[in-house]
Amino acid sequence: MRLNHIKTPLGSWAQTGLSSYDYSFSEEVNTKEEQTLQTKVVETTTEEKHLTEKDETGNVQEVTELLKSELEVSQEKEEITTEEVTFEIPDDGKFPQEVFDLAPDVLKPLLETFTGREKDIVLLSSLTHLSAIFPKVFGYYRDELFFPNLYLFVIGQAATGKSKLSIGEKIIQKVKEEILTRNSNFFIPANNSSSKLQESLSNSFSDGSYIHDNEADTLSFVLKREWGNYSEILRKAFQHERISISRKSYPEIICDTPRLTVAISGTGEQLKPLIQSRENGLFSRIMFYTYSERSKWNDGSYVGNRRQEINNLNEYIFNVYEVVNSLEREFYLNEEQLADFNNFFEGYFNAVQDIDENLVDIVLRQAIMMFRLMMIYTVLEKIEEFSDEMDRFECSDRAIDFIKVILPYLLKNSLDTASLYDKSIDLKASESEILELLPQNFRRGEAVKIVVEKLSVCAKTVDNTLKNLLVKRLLKKSGKVYSKLN
Repeated sequence: MRLNHIKTPLGSWAQTGLSSYDYSFSEEVNTKEEQTLQTKVVETTTEEKHLTEKDETGNVQEVTELLKSELEVSQEKEEITTEEVTFEIPDDGKFPQEVFDLAPDVLKPLLETFTGREKDIVLLSSLTHLSAIFPKVFGYYRDELFFPNLYLFVIGQAATGKSKLSIGEKIIQKVKEEILTRNSNFFIPANNSSSKLQESLSNSFSDGSYIHDNEADTLSFVLKREWGNYSEILRKAFQHERISISRKSYPEIICDTPRLTVAISGTGEQLKPLIQSRENGLFSRIMFYTYSERSKWNDGSYVGNRRQEINNLNEYIFNVYEVVNSLEREFYLNEEQLADFNNFFEGYFNAVQDIDENLVDIVLRQAIMMFRLMMIYTVLEKIEEFSDEMDRFECSDRAIDFIKVILPYLLKNSLDTASLYDKSIDLKASESEILELLPQNFRRGEAVKIVVEKLSVCAKTVDNTLKNLLVKRLLKKSGKVYSKLN
């Protein structure tokens, strides 16, 4: 089946990546291996002294170049190094234009019909719902099997655009209708008991399942009831771990490899009954998008033929679904991509650990989320290369570019969500000391002058501390002016 797929240029992730390899050759003799090779050159020169001067010169040069080439290859293998990553946490979780520039090309026409926070929500919702329709795509991350399925929770005030979460469901509507003709367990209502949820997952193994609800209260209400507490099932389903349940009233239900996608929106207060603390393992398994802007008047101005773009994408995604799921396909990163991925996440891990080491589980789980996002992105970009014989496919370079750009903002959203809980993020002693020195209102230059003079630290330390205090919501920033918060 041919697809009218939008061709995307090959990415140049190495240009924007955070790791590189430095190859060099030194003429100096520094190692025993070099000394041995240089000795061979000298010995060869001695043996050739009976040749004519012309032949001798040519032969020695040839041997020298050969030995130098061997030495260069040896040094290349030894001198491969990885640059240290500096991971910056943005002041705001709103996506910059760079995220949309690198978004999958097939989604761009639809995204252009939205602005502001709605555009961010539509992008995340589209990728999350797409993660539900590729049950035959899989990959191995740290030797563990993973499918593309994602969990998304959008948090915002009433009438601020959270309902745009439904756009993601609309672009897979035709796929949903086709699957439901043979599998009634593909879509699972949020208002369900734990036993019913597990039964649905078990009966929908070949297709997977998804939950979508624009009101988190629905799920929170279920989780408050003893018979509906399926938080454990959600945690296990994220990892595709075996789930089993047995009660006197019904036989044992077993689901060996659950595949579940979840997309929910609500307010911060609706989140807390669902996840009572950030220490709950479910928290780190969710991709959050949160914002506090108040609702604004919508003037109803024309923003493009949104309905037509949704219809076009709905048809296109259905064709993608049919092609991709014609057989099982393994997604993988090549060695260079994997090294870059690990290097990037090491910087991410260190940045979060500097804020609060109790939050590093977010890094571990979001690494899995990014692995899944790269699966989805690569399917959309390379769909025209898929055939009935291709059971493995390599990660797209642009997919790596994309997750590098979007990840800092997803981290910021997770940290903002964590701050909604009563338990505050602990301050380091150095952060507390700096905060105490600062006046109620100040600019960056003033803060640097005060702290450097009093504590004899560098300006970079002050800048990093200001960023951390913003993340922990002990400071707020309006323009160039910082203010302390109680």
